[in-house]
Amino acid sequence: MLRKWRRRRLGSSPFPATWLRILRERVPYYRLLYPSSYEAPSKFVDPAGVVHEGDESRLGEAWLRGAIILSWDDVRRDSADFQDGHNVTFHEFAHQLDQQDGTFDGAPLLEKRSSYRSWARVLMKEYRALGDAAERGQETLLDQYGATNPAEFFAVITEAFFERPKALKEKHPELYEELKKFFHQDTLARLEKSRREAK
Repeated sequence: MLRKWRRRRLGSSPFPATWLRILRERVPYYRLLYPSSYEAPSKFVDPAGVVHEGDESRLGEAWLRGAIILSWDDVRRDSADFQDGHNVTFHEFAHQLDQQDGTFDGAPLLEKRSSYRSWARVLMKEYRALGDAAERGQETLLDQYGATNPAEFFAVITEAFFERPKALKEKHPELYEELKKFFHQDTLARLEKSRREAK
């Protein structure tokens, strides 16, 4: 009981400035977890070929060499509501799975070579449908940020697979089946089982 009380008290106190200075000076990967959203340099080329540079607010990011950066506030918020379809942790880890072959392209390494045909057919069909719905201003189950590119699409559907499996299976059954094969789990069956056991 005393331990819980001390942890609650510590959790509600601000992080000591001295400790923060020590972390910044001595821990190389300290900045992989930010207290909240953060600014990061951004550079992209728009469809007209114009290069845009500046800072961009982020909740997380995945680096090609394996590091994942997350906003702690968003990790906590997403963990509190595990059925809203948004989870920065799942999203960034999906990017890491995607880039195992060296590129962020929405096509992670699949277990069998023969799986790529079905994967590409289903995911491209769903990716295009999301993009079309976004252009028409239609409401969608999947976060429309997934229409940005195939890499973001894979990250967004991963969030939905783990957070909204029932809705994903009902509205996008082929997509659900591809993710079920990829992740080697049936998130809907697991959710339903845990609900039965809770009764």
